[in-house]
Amino acid sequence: MEGGNRQYRPVSVGIGVTGYEPLLDCLLRKLHKESVVDEIILVANGASPLSLKICKKWLRLDQRIRLIEHENRIGINKVLNEILRIASGWIVIIIGADAVPVGDSIKRLIKHFKDAKIGAISARQIPIRKLGVAAAVDRLMWRVLENYKSYMSEKGEAVHLGAVMYAFRKCLVDGIPDSVAEEEYLGATILSKGFKIAYEKGSLVYFNNIDNVIDLLLQRARIWSRYLRLNNYIRSKKLGLRHPKKFAELCPWDQCKIIIRCLRARPKALILLMLALVIEVFSLIYALIYLKHKNWVTVSSSKRIYHKKLNATISFTNAYRGA
Repeated sequence: MEGGNRQYRPVSVGIGVTGYEPLLDCLLRKLHKESVVDEIILVANGASPLSLKICKKWLRLDQRIRLIEHENRIGINKVLNEILRIASGWIVIIIGADAVPVGDSIKRLIKHFKDAKIGAISARQIPIRKLGVAAAVDRLMWRVLENYKSYMSEKGEAVHLGAVMYAFRKCLVDGIPDSVAEEEYLGATILSKGFKIAYEKGSLVYFNNIDNVIDLLLQRARIWSRYLRLNNYIRSKKLGLRHPKKFAELCPWDQCKIIIRCLRARPKALILLMLALVIEVFSLIYALIYLKHKNWVTVSSSKRIYHKKLNATISFTNAYRGA
């Protein structure tokens, strides 16, 4: 299906494909049905033969798809720069290859750009339900992020974009430096140009999450490392960029309000919250000591999903039921 003629500006979707992406076929099938999308850019970097096969299958089926191949992994920031260089749309939507938006989620993101003050919009990111304590802690962390976004949105303040799915005006971003938190840099750049970053709670995107403690620790450490590098980059270049306040940067009173919202829905999650705090502390220490000069660490369980869960994801009936 091809995007039709519309009065609003053209839309490009960018996807970085690395290794084996078990949800990639579901994602491209969903995008194939999206009439509001004019262009789909796939940047395969270090992708597995199966992922490449899926990309090439949809390349034949959908005229809007453009495939760029890199034999080796080039990193998410270079992938995004490649997408920015190629994209013809005024609006760019970035979607993780391990994620699938549902219903009219993409349309809900796009409609916000009718407001000339909106520079970027973040979706509601929901992890696919997996068994185990680590998966439950990971879901709780994402629920805290969801409540943080809702809370900040209610206060009329900018929100963190998140890495799973977000949209922005292409004209506001020239490029992204290596090794920094890409969505944080995008948010800081857009805010510093006087535009707003909003949150669309009705735009749902399901994604493959973590199912073991080691991977959860590595993922959180990776996030901390890239965030710290961004702060160092901004200071060293004397850029003076504004960025949305992270949950950790909020005043204790606001943090408590957000945590209470999470616990009100599921009081038994208090134990998971304690575990999450311990993991967060150790991940920060790990990032400061071991990831200081390392660009990336691989989180294997985010690339793994069992057949039963994959079927549930495709039907979108049991993908998420809370922690």
